[in-house]
Order: sequence, then structure tokens, then C-alpha cells
Amino acid sequence: MKKQIFFFIGLFIISLMTNIIYANEGLFHHDEVQLAIAIEQTIDTKIITPEVNNRYGTVLIFSIAYYPFQKIPLDKFMIYFNIIIGSLCVMFAAIFIYELTGAELVSIISGVILSTNPLWLSITSHPKEHMLAILFIMLSFIALIKGIKNHNSYLLIAEVLFLISLTIRVDNILLLPFFVMIFYYRKILGKIFNNDYNAVKLDFANDILPFYLTLILGIGLLFLTKIVFLYTVDSHLKIILLIPIIWSLIHSLSYLPTFLLLTGICIWVVYEKYKEITFLLVMSLPTFIFLGLNSNVSIRLLSILMIPAAIMISTAILWIKNLNKTHHILIYTILILLILFLSKAPIDNILDYRNQYSGPKEMALYVGNHTEWNSTIYLSNFDYAPFIKYYANRTAVNDPQADYILLLNQENNDTNLNYMGTVEYEDYHHSELSFEKRNATLWRRI
Repeated sequence: MKKQIFFFIGLFIISLMTNIIYANEGLFHHDEVQLAIAIEQTIDTKIITPEVNNRYGTVLIFSIAYYPFQKIPLDKFMIYFNIIIGSLCVMFAAIFIYELTGAELVSIISGVILSTNPLWLSITSHPKEHMLAILFIMLSFIALIKGIKNHNSYLLIAEVLFLISLTIRVDNILLLPFFVMIFYYRKILGKIFNNDYNAVKLDFANDILPFYLTLILGIGLLFLTKIVFLYTVDSHLKIILLIPIIWSLIHSLSYLPTFLLLTGICIWVVYEKYKEITFLLVMSLPTFIFLGLNSNVSIRLLSILMIPAAIMISTAILWIKNLNKTHHILIYTILILLILFLSKAPIDNILDYRNQYSGPKEMALYVGNHTEWNSTIYLSNFDYAPFIKYYANRTAVNDPQADYILLLNQENNDTNLNYMGTVEYEDYHHSELSFEKRNATLWRRI
């Protein structure tokens, strides 16, 4: 691990430099604005203020980090702090893959893939809490594996880190089956990934049979729960909804990595590496099933799936050695460079635009510059109200008779309004891998 650490630090530096280039110009999502407000209140009152969905962990970690740097504008600090977190995610994901598989090249290539993954680049460029949640999950899994290897207090640390991750994003609970599987089936881990997990001779009745019974039972319960949910709570949803989310996942990887992912799966099937596939399925399926069948799911919620995908892609790349033992290093290099280029290409223009112009922020600043300090603002889409409060320091109200009306991508039909001007903004909903520029018009009540 001592010599590998230099490669992992290199991954962090490469990822950090890449992400800094694409840093958003301002806060992008209304959750981020509410997080900023919660951080300010937490520092002022010394009491943790809950953010959206009571994410106390996110507020606490950002507040502690910001406390010594209060001379820096909070929104800028949040953006660059999240970039550091995202870069650490790349490094610790690579370390986790190394600890799990014991394969140097697999972990390093996986880290390179993650450092330019379109989805990870997108959600690292602005301070949503997803990368922070992934970071604590990776730290938890690394501590768990080290605890299993060394039989020490790392096991307790792993549990604490996992619980902290739930205070950042509660849907991390979907990774609990994978956490439990690593813990209870540590004897099988050594046989799966040829790593030094103190593997012993396996007994079918005591080891292998319970392993697959637990897997079948767990996946069965997941499907049963989801089916009950589909036909009781949200009956209009159908399995067909997996098609758009699969398509979104393809865009999250880009086409060449997707092809290599499918190739990696085929390689493992041909070589009968079913236990390896089982482990990655347990890591992926709960998140994919529970969140993928939601009609309003954003692809960022599935960002953890990029890690098992990176493992499979790395497997496919390294398998080339079996086809061409003479020029395999050259082929490795060409493939990795192609992945780096083709992965960044679809997202490059989007992130470059957001680096220069933050639509929701500029819209709020425009409102602040063209309204009185004590005026009230009505928004046709109230999702943007936190931006008005934070950047414009104005009161957003859900009352069409307010002093000013801000119509977002909507025509005015009220003759009692005077036109003040138009500003360009961006719709942040489901915009991880795409963007839609729109116009907001400001009107003053006569």
C-alpha cells in the first residue's frame, strides 16, 4: 500500500485540477442555497440548523469546515470545498477498489475513469451533498475491510462512518446489504478477489449456501417491496420506467465506457466469475431498483453506481492482455485516453457555461438590482425562491398580488403590470448532463 499511495495521491491531484477548471460560478440548486442559509444560521446560533430533509450531517460538516474561513464568501467556499470532497472521492474510491480486489491496475484505471466521469464531474462542480455522501461511504467500506483484515477497531470506525453517511443522505441505507455482506462473508471474500482476507477453506453448508440464500432473500425482498410500492403508493409507475434511467446511465458513462462495461460483464460471465458479479450486483441493485423506478429520479442519485461500473470497465481494458500480449500496454493507453476524451466531451460545454454564468444566481441578482429593498416578489416557479432570498435579499411570497412578479419561462396575461426587463437563467431540474437556458421576465405591479 505504501508505493500505491503515490498513485492515489496523483489521482486526487488530477481530479482536483480538472474539477477546479469546471467550478460553478455560483450556487446552482435550491438545496444548496438552503444549505448556505443553514450554515450561516448554525455558525451564528451555535445550534445545528437542518437543511432540506433534515440533513444534519451535511450542515455540520460544511459549518465546521467554513468556520475558520468566514472572510471568504460562503457560496465560493462551498463550491471549492465540494470540489475537494469530489476529488477525495476519486482517490478513496480507488483505494476502496484496491482494498476489495487487491488489483493495482484495476484500482488505478478505475480512479482515472471516475476522475473524468461526466456525472461525477457535474455533481462535483456545485455543492450538492452527493459527493460528501459517497466520500463517507468509501471511508466506511475501507475501514470495514481493514478491520476484517486486522481484527481491530477499524470495524467500529466503519460503523460510525456509515451512520454519519446516513445523516448526509439517508438513501445510503440502500448500501447496507453490501456493507453486511462484506462483514459476514469475509471468508468468501478471499476466494472471490484473491485478496488476503484470512480466507479459509470454504464449507458449502456453513459458508456458500447461506451466502446465496441471503442474496436471494435480500434481492427478493427488494423486488417485493418495490412491487408493493408500485401498486399501492404510486401505481402509475411501471417497470418500463427503467428504460429512461438506463439511458441516463449510458449518458453518465458515455458510449465507449458503456461498451467496455458490457464487455467486462461478458468476460466475467465467460470466465464464470459469478461471485464477483454477485458482489457488484449487491452493491448496485438496491440503489438501482429503489431509485431507478421513481418517475422523478435525478440521475445524480445513482452516482454511486459509477464505482462498480468503473471496476467492470477496468476489467475489460486489462483483459486485452489476453488478446495481444505484445502491444497490450499501447492499447491500454489508447483506450484510457479515448475514455478521458469521450467522457469529458458531452459535458464540457455545459460545465464551461456554468463556470462563466450561474443562471439562478444571475437571475436573483438581477431582481435585487431592479427592486426596492422592502419589496415583495412573486415567482411563477417557487423552487427559485431561496435564490431570491439569498442573492437578492428580497422576500419571495406565494402571492400574485406582490409588488413584483417574476415570470419564469411564462408569458404575462396581467394588464396591471409594467415590464421591467428580461434575464437569462437555467432550469436546474434534472440538469446533471444537459442544460436548458430560459428567460425570466420581471414585472412591476401598477
